[in-house]
Amino acid sequence: MDIEKIKGLLEADLLRNIVTLKMINNYSSSMTLKLLEKNQKWALLSLLPTEVSEWDRKTYQTAKLIALIDGNDLGLRRRLWHEIPKGEIVFKTGDLDLKERLKRIPGVSKVDSFVSFTRDMSSLIASKDVEVMQSDQLTPQVEELIKENGYESEELARHFANGAKWFGIRIDDRIVSVCFVFQNYGPVWEIAGVYTIPLFRKLGLAKKVVLASLYHLQSRGFIPRYQVRWNNGPSMQLALSIGLEEFLRFDHFLIGKEKPGRAT
Repeated sequence: MDIEKIKGLLEADLLRNIVTLKMINNYSSSMTLKLLEKNQKWALLSLLPTEVSEWDRKTYQTAKLIALIDGNDLGLRRRLWHEIPKGEIVFKTGDLDLKERLKRIPGVSKVDSFVSFTRDMSSLIASKDVEVMQSDQLTPQVEELIKENGYESEELARHFANGAKWFGIRIDDRIVSVCFVFQNYGPVWEIAGVYTIPLFRKLGLAKKVVLASLYHLQSRGFIPRYQVRWNNGPSMQLALSIGLEEFLRFDHFLIGKEKPGRAT
């Protein structure tokens, strides 16, 4: 399979296909990929063993595979549905057509959803906030705050070895609010790990550190991505309050042990 060709097809709609691009970039040697093409139309089925991805292994302990279908043709995407193997599988998609079909299939249940935001950086008017510190050196104190969002030390070490940077506000000799940015795929950088110590919440500190991270990404010509779990109301409100716009709602569906029926 020509990985570079597949990446090129996915990169034509970079943000919409960001989940698959990151997966292929990190795990292509462990994945099974099937590409269908017809003229200028295409669709891709991506299968990743759950055990390969640390987050998926912990989250979906009984599922054997993670599956995604992408492409610019509805008919080809539907054809690939029948190529999904039997077994307990987590199917991830932002495709509205596939979501509706999945909801109508017995034995398939929606188990999670993530909302992604971005912003046209050419229109962002930002300025440095002297109150916000920033560093590419991960200190123990900052690491502990970021890990409140579920990150592990090994994963954070990889991100910071690859150019990640944290932004934080210090009060009384301790960091009380923090976020960090890391490269997701190519020019797309993730704003992640937003956390404020409970005593200092509702003071606008999280908004300040996220704005500082946006300013940093803007100054380097990067594309921001801010991802929120569907039920995290405060984080959703933060995104909207600083002018971020939703571009993708990626749902996770659990398919039972038997191969699902026809997606009609």
